[in-house]
Amino acid sequence: MQASALLQASAEQALSDWMSAHLSVAVHPHDDRDTLGGLERAVAQRLDPPLNIEEHLPLTPERERVVALRRRISREG
Repeated sequence: MQASALLQASAEQALSDWMSAHLSVAVHPHDDRDTLGGLERAVAQRLDPPLNIEEHLPLTPERERVVALRRRISREG
């Protein structure tokens, strides 16, 4: 196995470990599918997560940094 593949695998495991320790999922029943997009935007705006860089959240300095890092990673591929 190449060093880059090993690094990628260890980075994936480190990310998975961090997510398991810090993130959770909540399910909220919602009967009106047509309004789910608005509900998603409202929740995201309220929570203001730094890693959610979807189009409905403004680019904060943290999100701009994430975008730049993602571009850099994809170029280095």
